[in-house]
Amino acid sequence: MRKRLNIMKLTYLPCLLAISWVLTMASSAKGAQESLTVDSVLEKYVKASGGRSALEKISSRTIKGKLEMTIAGGAEWRFYAKAPDKQLVEVEVPGLGKSEDGFDGQVAWSKNAAGLRSKTGDELAKAMRDSQFMRELNFKTIFPNVMVKGIAKVDGEDSNVLEFNTAGGSKETFYFSKSSGLLLRQDSEFSTGQGKVISKAGFSDYSLVDGVNFPHAIKGSLNMAGQELEFTLRITEVRHNIKVEDSKFSKPAA
Repeated sequence: MRKRLNIMKLTYLPCLLAISWVLTMASSAKGAQESLTVDSVLEKYVKASGGRSALEKISSRTIKGKLEMTIAGGAEWRFYAKAPDKQLVEVEVPGLGKSEDGFDGQVAWSKNAAGLRSKTGDELAKAMRDSQFMRELNFKTIFPNVMVKGIAKVDGEDSNVLEFNTAGGSKETFYFSKSSGLLLRQDSEFSTGQGKVISKAGFSDYSLVDGVNFPHAIKGSLNMAGQELEFTLRITEVRHNIKVEDSKFSKPAA
């Protein structure tokens, strides 16, 4: 039984590493939906995130956090990102060691106790989108066919919903607070070498770091092959404009 649990942990870890960063339509909101546009939602999102000027001053980000998972217990979580599109996430799980998930601007890769592999197809496209550093400012470029899906409730709060779909079947759904403009939740559907993944991540406990509004709590779930894993990530440190060498994001030797 323990061996089976360890295999499940290794299967889920690559998905948890990508944590990077509910629909209840209301007929009474019809008038608001008619005037709701992608541009109006994103304009409010940029402002809520700290504004264009503050966001443009940030060129790198390092984060530390505590990750709790239902089948793997606690873990140390570390994140590194560098403009325009480099990203690395590390997870240290007691008994399983360190797992890594990275993108160097061209190659997306994952390494854990099960081995080292490169990502392709739908999974590579997902990694490329997730690694875009200036997502707030370049949202429509990263998600070119994003569209308004209406209004929804997220933990009792009204949110504006935007949805992005790919020809390959991937889907991203974003829930932005109607009142604050902040991103409350992101749902993702995409395919990996191990099968289809459905993830849900809720963002809360926002606070300013160097003028940028950043969530310090992320709670959600991952579903792969009918197995569901719940997780909570508590951010303990966010630092900006720290020097990070490009080699940090390169695919390691086997």
